[in-house]
Amino acid sequence: MNAFKESGYRVLPPSTQEPAMALNVKVLEGWASFKLDGMGAIRKSSNTIAIQTTDQVKPLIIKDTFEKKMYIDMLPGAHTIYDPYVQSLDVLKSKLKEQIKSNFFTENQIASVQ
Repeated sequence: MNAFKESGYRVLPPSTQEPAMALNVKVLEGWASFKLDGMGAIRKSSNTIAIQTTDQVKPLIIKDTFEKKMYIDMLPGAHTIYDPYVQSLDVLKSKLKEQIKSNFFTENQIASVQ
């Protein structure tokens, strides 16, 4: 929803009676991991979403993965687990905004996201 809002769309709830472009958004994958590895850890995350309008035969698939090796002196606290996931979601949103700008979606500036 934020990617569409930041791209100039007015996003409405699915129950609205106002005419809007209907978007079906599915989270196909969303996870983050933290694995100890020698004198540090490996942080990974992966997110994949599918977005489809009623006019499209195939959905738009947007994916982002993140992996970073961290050493023991770089492990300050619990945020080291969820930071890569949040960063990956931000990248995913940027990728979606690029698709919106490239006119993947209709010119109608009103969207209903489900």
